[in-house]
Amino acid sequence: FAQNANQYPTPTGGEINKALEVLPTGRILPDSPLYFLITFKEFFSRLFQPSAAQRAEFDFVLSGKRLKEAYLIQGIGKDKIASDNLIKYQKRLTIMLKQLEKARSQNQDITKQIKKISDDFAYHQTLLLAINARYDDISGNVDFAINGFLDALEEVDKINPGIKDRYKIFKSKDILESSPSVDLKPSPTTSPFPLVSTPSARPRRIIY
Repeated sequence: FAQNANQYPTPTGGEINKALEVLPTGRILPDSPLYFLITFKEFFSRLFQPSAAQRAEFDFVLSGKRLKEAYLIQGIGKDKIASDNLIKYQKRLTIMLKQLEKARSQNQDITKQIKKISDDFAYHQTLLLAINARYDDISGNVDFAINGFLDALEEVDKINPGIKDRYKIFKSKDILESSPSVDLKPSPTTSPFPLVSTPSARPRRIIY
């Protein structure tokens, strides 16, 4: 995949459609006044999950819902709500990791959960990259969500080594961290090219 030094790769339309097809979401989006019914149902459904392993899986499904909602709501121009959902996405991943650790400490079988997480992370990656490609930033929370995804991927990779190698967003992170710093304000006397103000010329802020 091609990328500039300050960009993540952009997913194809087919990849985005597949992610939207696989990741679940409710019929009510966060901009609706009835959205509280969704969160109310999710809260009580989680209470009835009988084990830490099943709560981890439930939390992972919820994280996918928050991410898909962020993509859909961003698509209709409601960036503030999308930004809030990206924070919720990162927090839900953190909760999921805690439940996985709890399940492991109690010697629960998490094979099923790890397989689902490892596979469905591909769709998370797709929507994160699609959101990232739409705008330079959404209140800094795109980077926040991407870093949350990378942290979760690292932790799952410790349980099932080799998982993170399947994800190009991780390779992008390594490329960005290993790239030498570039002077983004060249002197007119040293640069033969004029500085043109275009969307592609603006540096993107990546936080690690």
